[in-house]
Amino acid sequence: MNKLITISSALLAATAIKAQSPNVIFILADDLGYGDISAFNPESKIHTPNIDNLTHSGISFTDAHSSSALSTPSRYSIITGRYPWRTTMKSGVLNGFSPAMITPDRRTIAQMFSENGYSTACIGKWHLGWDWAYIQNSQRKQKDVDFSQPIKNGPTERGFDYFYGIPASLGTAPHVYIENNKVTALPNRTIGPQKGIKLIRNGVAGADFEPQDCLPNIIRHSVDYINKQRNSQKPFFLYLPITAPHTPVLPAEKYKGQTIIGDYGDFVVMIDDMVQQIVETLKKNNQLENTIIIFTSDNGCAPYIGVKEMEEKGILCYGPYAADGFMGSGNYTHFDGILAMYHDQGLAPFKALAMEDGVNYTAGLPVVRTSPAHGTAYDIAGKGLACEDSFRQAIYVAIDVFRNRQREKVARANPLRKQ
Repeated sequence: MNKLITISSALLAATAIKAQSPNVIFILADDLGYGDISAFNPESKIHTPNIDNLTHSGISFTDAHSSSALSTPSRYSIITGRYPWRTTMKSGVLNGFSPAMITPDRRTIAQMFSENGYSTACIGKWHLGWDWAYIQNSQRKQKDVDFSQPIKNGPTERGFDYFYGIPASLGTAPHVYIENNKVTALPNRTIGPQKGIKLIRNGVAGADFEPQDCLPNIIRHSVDYINKQRNSQKPFFLYLPITAPHTPVLPAEKYKGQTIIGDYGDFVVMIDDMVQQIVETLKKNNQLENTIIIFTSDNGCAPYIGVKEMEEKGILCYGPYAADGFMGSGNYTHFDGILAMYHDQGLAPFKALAMEDGVNYTAGLPVVRTSPAHGTAYDIAGKGLACEDSFRQAIYVAIDVFRNRQREKVARANPLRKQ
């Protein structure tokens, strides 16, 4: 069963659920290629057994589109359900000092979950701007940022109850962690610059910040958050935008040498192990049976990770797994997605969310609808849906699929009961 969702390449895994609404974990990889996942590329030189397990256990979406080929605008669409070009930013990305892109009146996916009784968290790369404090009477330039003061208009003011992460991409200054609205350690030095796949831009760094430790810290905080929700009466939504495999490509020592591709392939293996850590934590806490896991990439693999060098080693970086082809100096803009679900239970009713852009999947399967401003809707028999939208559509799809499966299960159990 296929249907288009507007996540770059999406992987959804859901388990049999209890009476309460399911937990939702949304893992967003940064510039991960479709062909890097071994379940979808038999010729892949990277083995990803844990991500593969999600695909083997569920449903795959094999036609999905990103709203942009860059981090900031694609994340904006995921969080708001709105095309990024409707904002004042028409090209490029924000930097680590940019002001908030999401305006206070713009409703977010986190707010939608909160309104439905969820605890919400964002752990990882934000890259949607927030407002730094500045030294009084200064020129309000980057050198004038007062890191001792709270940020404003960040994730915790856009619907998330908890935030831990970094302002933008891992190689982008300032190199600091933020927890909720405060820097975890004041800058005490400058790091960078480095070039190539180890790219780090010159800038101030917090006393607790080492680039190679960033992804492990994100994983550790994610596991800690899941553990803290173990006995909660509320379901949780964890938005987990990891920093990998975007530059700087920094696989931990234990993963080095695990692929013939080199550091990039080893970094993807590290991501796959992160997925295992999340799943094992859920299993240990008896949370897996009531959790939807979504794994996706924001836009896909980019040439800066050493495509030329890999080809010189005889590794094919073009062809059917290169997400509709190589786009020169930019990223790929179209991705065949993957969506997987565990088991066949139903979801509790989920309050619909009106969106400026996109498709309404809340009416139930097999009928889907699209607004006149977008593409044509097809039935779900493998034809997909020709339009763009946001991550929240994956949630709606999951709800509809599970509701129908739940009805089917009830019907099988009670063959004489009138539906």
